[in-house]
Amino acid sequence: MSRAARMTPLGRYYVLTMSLNKNKLSLCTEGGRCMFKRELITDELKHVIKQLAKNNYDIEDKVDLLDDRDQKILKEVLDLCQLDNCFDLSYDQTKARLISRFNVMRDEIMIGNYSDELIEQFKEILVELFNRKLLTQKEFNKMTNIADKCLTPKVEEPKSTQKVPFY
Repeated sequence: MSRAARMTPLGRYYVLTMSLNKNKLSLCTEGGRCMFKRELITDELKHVIKQLAKNNYDIEDKVDLLDDRDQKILKEVLDLCQLDNCFDLSYDQTKARLISRFNVMRDEIMIGNYSDELIEQFKEILVELFNRKLLTQKEFNKMTNIADKCLTPKVEEPKSTQKVPFY
């Protein structure tokens, strides 16, 4: 197998293709010196690394779906390969902004603002937080149930047809 088939360029270094196919990330110099320890990675991160190796830097939406561990590994790899300036991936800012929006909307709902638009946006943020693994399944289910109850129209009890004497 040729060196080109075994190693794919990624910025300053090379990715070992066979390891990547087995969900292990290794970065080496052209001479084969390992620069980044083998790290077991998820399929999502593997897909992002393959896109970067193809010089496809339009990955911001895919990075948003990575969990915190994968985002840290990706940031480390981008720094090492000197690709961190090719695009703006502000992991911590995005996460902090999302959590801040969640807290504001949660507080609005807790004080009694049940507007349909607010509830729908709140549910979208819940899905995003769950996808980023910032909420557990149990927390996600509990909060979506609460949000759904806020959307459900309140049914009034039927008024009695009997006339009540006025004293």
